[in-house]
Amino acid sequence: MKKLKLIYASIICLFAISCISCKQTKDTDYLINSGEIWATTYHITYQSDTAYTKEFQDEFQRFSKSLNPFDSLSLVTHINQNTGFETDSLFRKCFNQAIQVSELSNGAYDVTCSPLVNAWGFGFKHKENINQQKVDSILKFVGYKKVRIVGNKLIKDDPRIMLDFSSIAKGYSADCIAEVLNKKKVNNYLVEIGGEIAFKGLSPQGQEWRVGIDKPSSDNKDGDNDLQLIISLPKEAGGLATSGNYRNFYIKDGKRYAHTIDPTTGYPVQRDVLSATVVAKSSMIADAFSTTFMVVGKDKAEEIARKAGNVEYMLICSGDNQQTYVVMSPGFEKMVVQEEAQ
Repeated sequence: MKKLKLIYASIICLFAISCISCKQTKDTDYLINSGEIWATTYHITYQSDTAYTKEFQDEFQRFSKSLNPFDSLSLVTHINQNTGFETDSLFRKCFNQAIQVSELSNGAYDVTCSPLVNAWGFGFKHKENINQQKVDSILKFVGYKKVRIVGNKLIKDDPRIMLDFSSIAKGYSADCIAEVLNKKKVNNYLVEIGGEIAFKGLSPQGQEWRVGIDKPSSDNKDGDNDLQLIISLPKEAGGLATSGNYRNFYIKDGKRYAHTIDPTTGYPVQRDVLSATVVAKSSMIADAFSTTFMVVGKDKAEEIARKAGNVEYMLICSGDNQQTYVVMSPGFEKMVVQEEAQ
C-alpha cells in the first residue's frame, strides 16, 4: 500500500473537473441538468441530442416514494411505522446490497441502526439524553440479522426495528439516474447527487472523467477547499463515494461526537480513518463501503476490501503529532493523475 504524507484530508470536490464546461464531442453535445433534491444538489452531465429532464424527475419521484424517510407515504416510512410491509424492486435491491455489506463487515455496517442514529442526534429525530442504559436498551432491537425480506414483504423480529438507508441511498439514487441514461443508450455521463457519483465513458473533453478530491476542514461547510488529489475514473460504468466525520458532528461537555455510529457498540466512533473515498462497480456499493471503512478503521477496511473484491479506496488516516497520511489500494493509486504539490 502507498502512503503519502498529507495535511488534513479529503472529500469529493462537487462537480468533476471535466464537468465545469461542456463542449461538443463526436458531433453530439453534452447536456447538463442540475437542481436540488432531498436537501442536497445534483448535477447530471451526459452526451445526448435529447434532454431527459422529465425522465430524471420521474425517477427521483419513484425513488422518493420507495426510500425517502421524510416522505410520509414512502415504503420505508410505512415499514418504520409498522403501517405496511410491502416492498418494491428499488427497496429490495437497496436492502439486499446493504445486507451483503453487513455480512462482509460482520455487522459494522448496519441499516437497522436508525434508532441509535436518532438517539445520538444525527437522524430525523431530536437528540435524546443518552447513557449506557439507553444504548443497551436500543441495541436489543438493532441488528441486520433481525430483519429480512420474504417474497415482497419485509419481516421484523421486533416491531421497534427501523431502517436508515442514508448511508447508501444517495449513491443508489445516482445509480438509478445512470440507469435511466443506460436505457436511453447514453454511453458518456457523470451523475453527481450530494457528492456521490455514478459515471461511465468519457467527459466533454474526450477523456476519462476527472474528479477532484478536496482537503477538508471542519471550519469549511461550503466545499471550497483546495484540491488534494485529482483522479481519472475508469471508462467502464462505476460509482464513487466519500464519507468523513469532519463536518457532521457536535460538541457536548467538551467532547466531540461524530455522526458515524458503530452498530456493534451503539456509540459514535472515531477510528484512525478520517475520511474514506471508494470507487466500485456502482455508487450504491461505494457509498456503503465508504461508511463501513469509517466504522472499522484502516486495517479492517483493507481486509474487507480484499474480501469484497473490485473495491478501490483511499483512506485519510490520523498519524502521530496530529499528522495525517493517505493509504490507497493499488487500483486507486493507478487512478491518481495529480497529487498535492510537495
